[in-house]
Amino acid sequence: YDPMNLLMDVLGRYSYGVRGIPEDEVLLSEVLSRRGYRTGLVGKWHLGDRAGYLPNDRGFESFYGALWSNDDQPYAIYRDRAVAVRAPADQNVLTRDFTCAAQEFIESRRDGPFFLYVAHAMPHVPIHASEDFRGRSKAGLYGDAVEELDWGVGQILDTLDRLDLSAKTLVVFSSDNGPWWQGNPGYARGRKLLWFEGGFRVPLIARWPAGLRRASSARSAPS
Repeated sequence: YDPMNLLMDVLGRYSYGVRGIPEDEVLLSEVLSRRGYRTGLVGKWHLGDRAGYLPNDRGFESFYGALWSNDDQPYAIYRDRAVAVRAPADQNVLTRDFTCAAQEFIESRRDGPFFLYVAHAMPHVPIHASEDFRGRSKAGLYGDAVEELDWGVGQILDTLDRLDLSAKTLVVFSSDNGPWWQGNPGYARGRKLLWFEGGFRVPLIARWPAGLRRASSARSAPS
């Protein structure tokens, strides 16, 4: 158990007593579902583990993943409301399995509009990588996990290309928060759980060939 997590728990900095994301919050999955999109979530939810707060209750037609963070126990993998992989799930294969589930969702919804939210467990601690990627990087296990994530993103993009969906699909790649205590927010103040720039400044990359201009064109556009 991480000493910093223990300290934060003792100080009451976590709101783990809440049931889940408030019901009066309107989620993107709910809005798009009403507009005729097929909606899916693959990976980490961690926004409620009781009836009324589960992914299938909040606009997601399909769900394959975990209800909690990968450092919480018991860690099982769910398909919709049922356990698909009993705890303790093998975290070494999570990135591969979530990538395959994402590809399967795209394949099955290729004939109409869809919204897919992929929330990988890695590189959250405890960090894992599959046998195919373990030892491949020069940055230890963390680097191995990041390389496997890079592979997974590539697999999803390749699936869109193969199905001739890339031109009309908006792909957004981002993170959920700034670094935890072991990380470095660079010049920014604060980090994860703090309301300073270091806590919520994250990278974001968007790709939509038919709807977004290249970065060079955007820079030269008149203001």
